[in-house]
Amino acid sequence: MERRKKSRYSIIGRLVIIMTAITLVQGVLCCLAILLNGGFGNLEKNAANHFINMIDNRRNQLDSRSLIIRNTLEEKHVKMQSVLEESADDISAKEFLTRVAPEVESLLNTQEFNDAFIILTQKENESHKGLLFSSDKMTTTLRVGEADILRNSNAVAHENWSEVFGPVTGENFFSSIEKLVEESEKYLYLKESALGSWLGSFAWDEGEKERMAYVIPLRKDGVTYGCVGVGISKEQIASYMPAKELDSAMTGSYILARRVDENTYTPLVVTGLLSDQNLEEHLVVSDEKSSFGLNKVEGLGNTYGDVKVLGSAYGSEFHQEKAEFVLMGTDNSEALLKGPDQLKANVGMAFFASILIAIVSSVLASIQFAKPIVKMSNVISKQNVDDHFEIEDSNMMEIDDLGHAISRLNKKVKENGEKVSQIIELVDLPFGVVEFDKEQDIVFSTRQVVDLLEMDKRKLLKGKLSREYFEEYIHDTGLEKYLLTEDEFDFEINREKEKWLHFNLKRDEQKTLIALMDVTKERRERNYDPLTHLLNRGVFSKKAKQLLQEPNRSLSAVVIWDMDNLKYVNDTYGHDCGDQYIKRASEVLRRFVEANSDDGILGRISGDEFIAIIPYCNSKNETLDELWELQNEFAHTKMVMPDGEEVSVRATGGVSWYPEDSLDYDELIRFSDFAMYEAKKSYKGVLKEFNMESYQKNGLLLQGKEKLNKLIEGRKIRYAFQPIVDIKVGEIFAYEALMRPQIDGLSSPDDVMRLATDQFRLPDIEKLTFLCSIESYDKNREAFKNKKLFLNSIPNQLLDINWLQELFDTHSIHSEDVVVEIIESEQADKNTLKTKIDYFKSIHSHIAIDDFGSGYNSESALLSIQPDYVKIDMAIVQGIHNDYNRQSLIRNMVEYAKGRNIKIIAEGVEEKEELEVLIEMGIDYVQGYFLGKPSFEICDIPFEKKEIIHQMNQNKGKKI
Repeated sequence: MERRKKSRYSIIGRLVIIMTAITLVQGVLCCLAILLNGGFGNLEKNAANHFINMIDNRRNQLDSRSLIIRNTLEEKHVKMQSVLEESADDISAKEFLTRVAPEVESLLNTQEFNDAFIILTQKENESHKGLLFSSDKMTTTLRVGEADILRNSNAVAHENWSEVFGPVTGENFFSSIEKLVEESEKYLYLKESALGSWLGSFAWDEGEKERMAYVIPLRKDGVTYGCVGVGISKEQIASYMPAKELDSAMTGSYILARRVDENTYTPLVVTGLLSDQNLEEHLVVSDEKSSFGLNKVEGLGNTYGDVKVLGSAYGSEFHQEKAEFVLMGTDNSEALLKGPDQLKANVGMAFFASILIAIVSSVLASIQFAKPIVKMSNVISKQNVDDHFEIEDSNMMEIDDLGHAISRLNKKVKENGEKVSQIIELVDLPFGVVEFDKEQDIVFSTRQVVDLLEMDKRKLLKGKLSREYFEEYIHDTGLEKYLLTEDEFDFEINREKEKWLHFNLKRDEQKTLIALMDVTKERRERNYDPLTHLLNRGVFSKKAKQLLQEPNRSLSAVVIWDMDNLKYVNDTYGHDCGDQYIKRASEVLRRFVEANSDDGILGRISGDEFIAIIPYCNSKNETLDELWELQNEFAHTKMVMPDGEEVSVRATGGVSWYPEDSLDYDELIRFSDFAMYEAKKSYKGVLKEFNMESYQKNGLLLQGKEKLNKLIEGRKIRYAFQPIVDIKVGEIFAYEALMRPQIDGLSSPDDVMRLATDQFRLPDIEKLTFLCSIESYDKNREAFKNKKLFLNSIPNQLLDINWLQELFDTHSIHSEDVVVEIIESEQADKNTLKTKIDYFKSIHSHIAIDDFGSGYNSESALLSIQPDYVKIDMAIVQGIHNDYNRQSLIRNMVEYAKGRNIKIIAEGVEEKEELEVLIEMGIDYVQGYFLGKPSFEICDIPFEKKEIIHQMNQNKGKKI
């Protein structure tokens, strides 16, 4: 065919022009949309608002911390004021300072403060008398005070110790104290705490770190005797203002300052970048806001910031107008607007990059668009070699070239196809090749393929099969789904002959090339049990794991059978008969699996054990019905022995379920095996489902006897202590002793109790509980102080009274400090329980009902036991803030208990909201992870948790 004149336009050229134009239009529209919606100004404002919000959050945190400082000092001030008011008018300064010294020193128990001091009013021409304790977090020192005070204190003498105050560097420290004294005597109608004031920068000695102080006057009958205060180093205050949160580039700063006038401020504490600079004595913040909403800080270049007035915690209500403290956050404009500026640059780059990408992608897309057409011409040229193609002009050079290609290659394809077929037929191997084209009505095939697939030989004509016959064949044999989805697989083409073929496929968009080989011999030797021709253990395990790991795997059954009569047959009739017995069993199982599952697998995993996986079960009940039908078939399958005796081919089975019991194959095998042996223990020839509760119980009971003996005899047990908190005062009222086994395999108290119950060792556990708990209590007596000890007791167990009394005496334990927790149960003997309760009440110990509201413990227990305490179960407490019914239940319980002098303890408090609701309802005590976890160390609850309780009680209208 002659070469025609090339077309005028190419596909690539047309597409490049169109796609480039579209990209330009989209870019212009995008830019217009940005400009019409405010451009990038909104982004700058959002960045500034984020900066302002961070400063506001930090201001709130400083207010909260200052409030804690004020409250802590006011608590101690009340006690010192009380000492002053109870003292005679002529009490000496030394006597007064000696009496209040412990309270002053105790202010340093919290790490918030560096100093605690009292400064008494000065007589004319005398130095200030008073007390000054300082702490470096490790050691408390007395800097100012009488020597007698030092001898009676836990503090050590400071290297610059003095009996009176010397000069203090900084901004008029003693003048500020004297001014506070004057105001105290002037405003007698105000409480002393309302006159509390912050003092600015000062240092006790030359060269020391500067501090700030909060002070409250001490006043009696209109006369001010001095003031009490705490000092906090500027370094400590700086730690409350981490400037790195303002900007990851570390260019931001926080400034704690005092307002001089409307726009002028005196810096007190500076953190961040500006901390390394010598700032002016006064900073001026401009009134005018920038375009992004922040004020410029004069004298610091392009630095902008925002000022937040601190709350009343920084200066009492009285001093608020006189000394206003502020928190200032600053940063340079480059850092503040880094995000918006970067976005502007990125948008510009993206606009130009999109144009470039559009041109490149247009070229690539056009090439890809033309490529299938060219490829189609090549594919067609290799197919239907007997046909002659005529392709009309398309006015596109690619399509026209396709016509020329068909003409040139048609002859070559014919020749090459014939050569390939001849070479394959000459090879003396069970190997064949098939080529299948989606758009042709014939399938190319070698002669060996017809033999291997056992096709009708008459259908193969000159190396070709009709497509209709080929598709019908692969559908009928089940090959179709593998040929469509797999690249390489083995397939049993004849199950009667157990003939296996190995298929290897290569695909493209048009054609599929299939190479197949007979692998029957190799497969039998490698994968199958030689007696039953079932999968052996290794191959079954591999296939089973693949089967269970398939996505969207639904309910599947894992079944293990053990042959019940095999040993009898082997011993009586010999192993040849035993082999026949096994083969008969395998035939029954094979028929069952094939009838009930297209994808099920079956294997022999030991001499007398078979295993199967039945996937895609519709339901457990349906599958169990089918398995019981199999058991019936086993029972009716007989084997005639050489002596004429008929022996039933009987098997006992165990089944576990995927995914209900486990997702792990090895674990499912273990569970099915356990269920099968459980069945054999009861009655052979049956089927039993796996039961996790039975597995956990019996598995532990079988192995745990020796472990329990070691635990009891070696006292391999410790007790952790969890605090029980009085929520009216925010202090620990008692600790509960909680068992912690210290032996592998016994992970929880429940394991210990189950084993002890099964082995009749509950008396030993009861004795061990009292012994170990009280020993721990005695060992930590100083930490326990006067707290009560809650012990869990077993209702049916009575301890020897003499032994118990000796235990209390040996460890000097007061019986009234012990609270015995009891869970009333259905198994509890009423007389035994009454005897136990009567004994402990007779020695003035207390009784608590544990886990009230769950299970057996209910209103009847209140009447029969008449406890001193009731512990409400955590199942009722947890989530109570979201459940009105639970709240109503506890309110009724509280009302009932109040009239009978019963204290209520709420267990399992893990959320702040739960605690708040319980306080509102009048609960006496709480216990749970929110306030303290069980620990081998005796610990107090955190200070911040006490503050939370304090605040909640205040909100309720109470005061701790």
